[in-house]
This record gives sequence, C-alpha cells and structure tokens, in this order.
Amino acid sequence: MTKINLSGRWTLNPVLNHLTPEEARGLPGDIPIPVPGDIASALLAANLIPDPFAGRAELECLWIGRTDWRLSTVFTIPSDNSSDNSSDRLTHALLAFPVLDTVAEVIVNGKETARSRNMFRPLFIEVTPEVRPGAANTLDVIIRSPETYTAEAAENLPYPVPFTGHFPWEWRHRNLLRKAACHGGWDWGLTLLTGGIYQEPTLTLNAPGRTEYLSAQAVPVPESDQWNLTVTLDYESREAGSLAVSYTLRPFVPSPAPPAEGAPSPLQGAPRPPAPPILTQTRTHPLAPGPNRLEITLTVESPEIWWPAGHGTPALYELEAALVHQPPAASEQAPPAPSPGGPLGAPPHPSFTGGPPAPGRPPAPGGPPEQQAGPAPSPGA
Repeated sequence: MTKINLSGRWTLNPVLNHLTPEEARGLPGDIPIPVPGDIASALLAANLIPDPFAGRAELECLWIGRTDWRLSTVFTIPSDNSSDNSSDRLTHALLAFPVLDTVAEVIVNGKETARSRNMFRPLFIEVTPEVRPGAANTLDVIIRSPETYTAEAAENLPYPVPFTGHFPWEWRHRNLLRKAACHGGWDWGLTLLTGGIYQEPTLTLNAPGRTEYLSAQAVPVPESDQWNLTVTLDYESREAGSLAVSYTLRPFVPSPAPPAEGAPSPLQGAPRPPAPPILTQTRTHPLAPGPNRLEITLTVESPEIWWPAGHGTPALYELEAALVHQPPAASEQAPPAPSPGGPLGAPPHPSFTGGPPAPGRPPAPGGPPEQQAGPAPSPGA
C-alpha cells in the first residue's frame, strides 16, 4: 500500500466568465495557494485584495464568493506500481478529501470524478481508471460560487423563504447549503464567502479498505469506579477477511506551550510526547465485503473525569486504533501484531461523546455520486 500526500503548493485561477471586466483586471494567472488552505487567504497573501477585516474593506471582497475558482496541482504515482509484479501492480486508487469547501467538482486527468455539496463530510473517490502510474497526473478542484448556488436553489423551491438579514452584509439563503454559516456574516463577523481544501488530501494505492469513522462513548458502571468505553469502528472493506485491531487508550498530553501564530493547535496534531497507555486490547473482527461496523467494549478503571471550569481539572483521553487487514487466506492464521495506522490513517481522535455517522447522501443531480462517508469526529470531552 502506498499513500501519497497531495498537500503543498497548488495554483489558483478564477473562472473568468464569472467575473466582470473590472474584477478580472489585474488578476494574474496561477496564483499560489497552499493546500490545506483557502481562496481568500491566498488572494490576501498575493496582495490582490485588501485586508477584509479593515474598515469596510469586506465590501471590496464580496466578488470572491460570486466567482468560480479552479485549484490545480500535478502529482506522480511511483512507476513500480505499474510493474509486472502482481504485488506492485496498481489495482486500486482512492482519492480522499477530508474537508472540501463546498460546492465542488473534482477532475482527474481531465475527467470529472465526483461532486461535493457538503463541507462537513469527507469525500472518497475511486480514481483507479483515471490515474496513470509512472506519469504526471493532473488534479483540478472547481470551487463554485456559493452565493450563486444558493440563489438558484432558492429559485427552485416551491415556496419563498424570506430573508431577514442585512444584504450585502449577510449571505442570503445560507440555510440551503452545508457550508460554515459564519462565512456569510455572523453577529459581528464579516461576509467573506471563501472556499478551499482543508486538511490534507491524499491518494492511497492498493489499500484493502479504509477507516471511515472511529467513535467512542463512555458510560459509568453503577456503584463502581469503572467506566465502560464502547468503541465503534466503521470500516469499508474491498474483500472478505478479518481485521486485527489494537485499541490503545492514553491520557491526552497537550503541547507544553501555546503554538505560534499559524501553527496547528494541539488538538490538530502538533508534535507532542505521547503519554503511557492505561489500556490496550486487541480484537480480531471478521469482515464482509463492503461496509462493516465493528464494536468492542473496553473497561476503564478509575479514569480521571472531565470537570467544567471552576469545578475541577478537565481531563482528556485519546483513543488509537491500529489496524492490520488480513485477506481470506490469512484470516484463519494467528494475526500479526498490529502496527499504528489504518488503510487511510485513523480519523481525528474521538471524544467519549462521539455518535454514529450520518447516513449516506443520494447522488448529486446531473453528476457522479458523492462518494462520501460519515462526518469525522471532533476532539473534545
């Protein structure tokens, strides 16, 4: 299995037929945009817009949310994945976007492969027929205007929905799109309908499956210092077999000092020394082809409890699931020792109050299906 991180320096270009001549004038081609990153920040870094937080400058930036944008990059698949060796030959390629904001089309080597209309659900795309091992591959993400999308959606409703905000200071019809509402004016916040690719996009080759969701819920055992931690792992398997999972629970250790400006927060994966585990348990789960929901209940002895401000010290725990996928031929043998990480890497550490993923969405009208899984859990208590 090979995992390619597609983060880095991409290029940003407006779709000019959605710009007035005045708006298009002075915009260079191939504006640098870091991925993960967003459109407005890239324009600001290139000195193409004023600081939208200064005075009434946000009115000079409203055109950003009325414009379609193209984010582009080029990547290469290692040539050994196209060799005659069956173990190296490319058999499966999965493109993953943890957060795509928002009305988007994904194009691989000139072919549209998926559409997304929800920034709160990860997007998984099968791109095996589209990618070319041993050659340069192009990847384009078209971010459509959220203002135009919601205006058209409102026009197609069988009844009018009144708007009570103060245009242009607030985005009209924002309830018709699953996008961060604060981008369209929120209390004292400005209206800046940006978009982009958040968290690291990846391309995984020849993975036997993928981890879609990891959640945990803690329930106290009556008249005891024990807590039962029910762990749910949603795993999409390409074949029957088994999955050896090593579950490890340890106290969460934050970074020793606040991160510098622009650096990730401790809950976003900043380097930190892990605490010794307080519980480790391994279970081998049978797998069927397709979606599998795997559950296990772990008993935690006398855990530190989360206390709200003023009532005690808050305590966080992090849960790690290390996976080893075993094909049918190997599933009857003793499982090997699991190593950290799943086929696509584990999602963010879950809290003890995580819930089940949302049901799948129907195909997008007029385009390929939205190959999306349930929402990733958010760290917390």
